[in-house]
Amino acid sequence: MSTDENCDQCRLPSRAGLGSGRVIVCEPSGRWAVALGRELSACGDFHIEQTRSVVECWERLDEAPAAFVVVELTRGNVDTWLDRMAALEWRYPLARVAVVVRGDPLDNQCLSHYQRLAREAGAVFVGTSLRGEGLGGMRDLANIVFRHLRRSPRPQKTVSDEIWDKLPWSRL
Repeated sequence: MSTDENCDQCRLPSRAGLGSGRVIVCEPSGRWAVALGRELSACGDFHIEQTRSVVECWERLDEAPAAFVVVELTRGNVDTWLDRMAALEWRYPLARVAVVVRGDPLDNQCLSHYQRLAREAGAVFVGTSLRGEGLGGMRDLANIVFRHLRRSPRPQKTVSDEIWDKLPWSRL
């Protein structure tokens, strides 16, 4: 397979053909955004927007209602995020949310108590590993992100842009 069809290094689809969806990571530390960016970097130029608060993340969703959101669930934000995730389906029907929890034993306890609730509220992924391999690892998350972005609505082209793209010299 060529790199246009599939990224050989990480076995993820290439960025070609992705829609206009965006990836928003809401976390206080930036660790998950860096790890996800590292996982996706082998498959092309990829931008991840970072937010530090639930309010800021929700504002970004207003701008990009088909975004893929990665939320670091903590004891401090779990109730707020579960409420927001429950409203996500009717407010942003094209958006998807993944929930991650860092390796802190207290947060793992938090995850075990709230994992079913997060899935019930609409989380498409719940993970605890910053590493690429293993169940709930970054590679699984990256696969889900790409599937979502490939299904995101593509921006409409104007008639003149479509004609220009079909001209033989536009490819030079």
